[in-house]
Amino acid sequence: MASQLRRKLIYAALAVLERDGAQRVSLRGVAAAAGVSAMAPYHHFADRSALLAAVAQRGLERLYAAQMIAARRAPPSAAPGAAAGALIRHAAAFPELFRLATSAELARAGVHPGLDAARARVRDHFAALIGARGALLHALAQGLAAQVVAGAVPLDTALAQADEGAAALGPSA
Repeated sequence: MASQLRRKLIYAALAVLERDGAQRVSLRGVAAAAGVSAMAPYHHFADRSALLAAVAQRGLERLYAAQMIAARRAPPSAAPGAAAGALIRHAAAFPELFRLATSAELARAGVHPGLDAARARVRDHFAALIGARGALLHALAQGLAAQVVAGAVPLDTALAQADEGAAALGPSA
């Protein structure tokens, strides 16, 4: 039951986040959105930062799953570009979640170990696909995703650039 309530609160927070932005996410507001008592979130999250970290962690777990599926469905030579494309598409679909997951507010390593682990899985997936150059492809995908979320680059253009970047970085060594 407790884990179901925690999950319900995380999904309610994600809905508030995408609708209103991170600055509008509060423990009491999420409780109202989830239809539970105002004190219920405090049994699962020490504070707002812990709730936001849990939301970002869940978002990164979904991103990782999307990357894995995209890479598996693609021919081996196209798998790195497919994984990069999955990151960009996820950011376009959930722009506030992308902003939160890459925000300075949650950037300090070691404060939220579950979030750190989720970030590492996403990052390390690129290394699994193309070796040491995976960090470069991850950085490229993150940068393109940020440009899409900001409205500076159309999604189709970013996806094409991610494919070009992945091809230029080459297969795993």
